Amino acid sequence: MLDEANNFHPNIKLVRQIGRSIPFLDVFIQNSYEVLKTSAYHKEAAEPYVLPFGSDHSGHVFRNTVDTAITRAVRYSRTLSEFKEEIRQMKLMFLHNGYSPRHIYRRLTTLFSKYLLKNFILPMLNNCDEFGYLRHQLLTTPRATTADKTTTN
Repeated sequence: MLDEANNFHPNIKLVRQIGRSIPFLDVFIQNSYEVLKTSAYHKEAAEPYVLPFGSDHSGHVFRNTVDTAITRAVRYSRTLSEFKEEIRQMKLMFLHNGYSPRHIYRRLTTLFSKYLLKNFILPMLNNCDEFGYLRHQLLTTPRATTADKTTTN
């Protein structure tokens, strides 16, 4: 079956890999005593490149780009510390591509305030329970509507 999939398109190649952990697309999956744990996966050779902020696109495209990265960080991180590290890397990637710190801050605040306290001001999570609640909310929200909900602000 894997051979058939590899013959489907010359630019797509799947590799056989057996073990307790495996990267698959942008997720790193670990089997820890029959419990699957996920985290965001970054290829070692990948450059920190996303749509440059100075490019000629509508504002919603830049908002969606950041919102998708934040949502990915929440969905794939199992702990608050993993999430904070993913957000740190995400911020650096967006800064490298010309996004302003204010834009990133605004997207974090907008997303967090939708799921956490209405008076949530800072885009920081220091409470594991808040992160668990945020993660639960995003995991139970259909993917197509998550971006729609955050792009209207």
